[in-house]
Amino acid sequence: MKVLLLCFDNPFLPPNEGGKKSMLTRIRSLCDLGVELDVVLLNKRSEGFSSEYGGLEERVHTVKQYQMRFSYGMLLSRYPICVSKRYVRECVDFLADKEYDLAIYEGAHMMKYRIKGAVNAKKHWLYMHDIESAYRRELSRTQKGFAKRLLQRMEARRFRHLEKKIDALFDRVMFVSDEEREALAAHSTHPEDYIYLPVPSTSFAPAPRTGKRGKILLYVGDLSLEHNVLSLFWFLQEVFLRVQERDREASVRVIGRISEENRQLLAEVSERIEVLGYVDDLQAELEGAAAIVCPVLYGAGVKVKTIDAIAQGQLVIGTAKAVEGTKLEGGTHLIVSDEADALIGACLEILKDRGQYDAMIRQGFAFVTSHHSVENQTAILADMIKES
Repeated sequence: MKVLLLCFDNPFLPPNEGGKKSMLTRIRSLCDLGVELDVVLLNKRSEGFSSEYGGLEERVHTVKQYQMRFSYGMLLSRYPICVSKRYVRECVDFLADKEYDLAIYEGAHMMKYRIKGAVNAKKHWLYMHDIESAYRRELSRTQKGFAKRLLQRMEARRFRHLEKKIDALFDRVMFVSDEEREALAAHSTHPEDYIYLPVPSTSFAPAPRTGKRGKILLYVGDLSLEHNVLSLFWFLQEVFLRVQERDREASVRVIGRISEENRQLLAEVSERIEVLGYVDDLQAELEGAAAIVCPVLYGAGVKVKTIDAIAQGQLVIGTAKAVEGTKLEGGTHLIVSDEADALIGACLEILKDRGQYDAMIRQGFAFVTSHHSVENQTAILADMIKES
């Protein structure tokens, strides 16, 4: 079976973001299924080109990289800018004489290839990392400056126009979010082909991290994204400072990409907040922490950071949006609340007696290991391919 995977980014180039990691698991799953696979990667102009593929190049038929394009004329395009810049002439030329049994498009970002008829395939499937129009609306709420907010709102409207075409253009649509699957399937002429495909984690701890730990609350995330910054500041100001009043040994360690400006702002909140940026040994940080905090106030789709945190065998404290679209259950797999007082109480209990949450840690780890693994994704894709 000949399969084409069109990726809106390049998972072999840093930074190792959630969407990139998810695309990499799709490549792995398709390789494990033994299909004849062509992979197309779209590189940001600032990233250059990848020279290594972690050995996967030996398992795929062809890997092609193309640099995204940009022109000021895209501002007037009927497609979102992030869609137009991924429609690359060299890629269209590569696909011109190819025939596939199945083409998989990673996200609405790649829909222009389908709309323009650039791919000759018997079946066309779309993988929805999120409902992009909803995500762009959320981003518009967090942007600094009128121009950025306006641009995100324009992108949201353009994506909404594209999303109305999904049902007619694609034979099947896969969703990382079950809630988003339900929302779009409700307006579909073939809702049975709208499939929930839980996003896989790419790294699992050998065992749950139960028992006594230090008095450290750990945050891991990309703080170059404004909505992550706003969510973290909310947690620190509304929750952690009040925790610190009652437990002077409590501390927060922040890991991930961050600007110098935000690093300084975080340091000013409390002397008990340590901003580490990137770390060489994340496992050591995970081992010593009492819990990972996932305060998410904005966004769409599924928050991969929550899945990854539980996959590392850690106790996780999150907001409702942190588990949005998943089958994770607050009180069973992790602690979930949007109320500051409830989060304060949970943090204090964990820092005093973490052992009482051992069952929750084990249950969360077992659930993610079962439902959010590459093997589970591979099995679902195998059934879908068999049925098509």
